[in-house]
Amino acid sequence: MGIIKEKDLHRRSVAPLLLVSAAFYGFLLHPFLLLAQEAPEIDLVAPKILHARPLGLFRGGEEIEIVATVTDPESGVADVRLFFRSKGERSYRTLEMIPDANDHYRATIPGEAAQDPGIEYYLEAADRAGNRVQTLRPPDLSPAFVAVQSPSMWERFQGDDRPWYKKPWVWTVAGAVVLGAAASMGGGGGGGGGGGAGGPTTGTITVDGPVP
Repeated sequence: MGIIKEKDLHRRSVAPLLLVSAAFYGFLLHPFLLLAQEAPEIDLVAPKILHARPLGLFRGGEEIEIVATVTDPESGVADVRLFFRSKGERSYRTLEMIPDANDHYRATIPGEAAQDPGIEYYLEAADRAGNRVQTLRPPDLSPAFVAVQSPSMWERFQGDDRPWYKKPWVWTVAGAVVLGAAASMGGGGGGGGGGGAGGPTTGTITVDGPVP
């Protein structure tokens, strides 16, 4: 009988503790656990940029397209921007890169910025969580570079839509030829003996042509 009474007393003393623990879990701890499970994960990882410098020979005044693949599996890509400047300039200009299929982003550097010796540029991407990343290269955080060559005289001639006789360089060359001929005529003298031979003569030659 004594052993049975001791077991009953033990059950009676433990029962209130179990009730208090159940109440604590049900009313206080359980709601917080549910909220923690439903809360979104915190994104601390910046987007990833995959980019290769454009290849080929670029001439002054030619547009240059920049393409990159940008991904962010956590919160998603918010925006991608291109920063560029002609080499030697202090400040960058910026363009928003436009997305297309397969996570590709594109932007085109205008031809008026593409001047000899070339273009410096870098990319910047941000995700919806506010993480940002740039493609400036360590250790000195230097930008990427695309070389640009000045067009030759023949390329400038082909790219000029005006008639040939209105192009300034045509009349510059023509004037040089005429002045050279005038100098030759003025410097040549008739030799030979004979009296009364006069000295060298001078003159003026006028070249008329359409105004470029």
